[in-house]
Amino acid sequence: MGDDARAGRAAMRGIRHPAAVIPPSAYFDPILAHLWRKSRMNEFSEMVTILRRREPVEPHLINNEIYLGTLRLRVGEDVETSGSWIAIAAGKAEALVKRYPVRPEFRSTAALALLTAGRTQDALLLVGEIDETEWLEAPAASQAIVGLVLDEAGEAGLAQAWRDRCDPAELNEWERIAFLSAAERDER
Repeated sequence: MGDDARAGRAAMRGIRHPAAVIPPSAYFDPILAHLWRKSRMNEFSEMVTILRRREPVEPHLINNEIYLGTLRLRVGEDVETSGSWIAIAAGKAEALVKRYPVRPEFRSTAALALLTAGRTQDALLLVGEIDETEWLEAPAASQAIVGLVLDEAGEAGLAQAWRDRCDPAELNEWERIAFLSAAERDER
């Protein structure tokens, strides 16, 4: 068992304790990243939920919560959400983009939520508002979302070029499923 795994389990035990004194959420970034890479989505979700209670306006936690919920909808995970949840989540994600317009991870989460809410043209506008070079420096998941938005907007050639740039090894299990193109979903 690696040190990351031990640290993750210890952190989860600690923040679950009712009398826990929880440090600022930034302390948990490496642990959250580890849980994400290992596709340990339930633990990731639980940690984000607990941290959000402590820091309800922390933009990265809000973004993580929206991103995770949207991924769950896209992979068909049985979650307690509805069509109204994704509409509210898309609105919250758009608000984050207005406050932090040059954060590709916030912009890509908003685009994914808009796309999932059936607002393809709004998602397309959102990804088109920042320069391509900024997207190229963004995480693989953000690049994959650009490709997905382009695909669902009918730009198959451009979408494929974006997907080709993205290293699937940098995506976790849920992201690889959630970002399938419409054609790939039809094949499954």
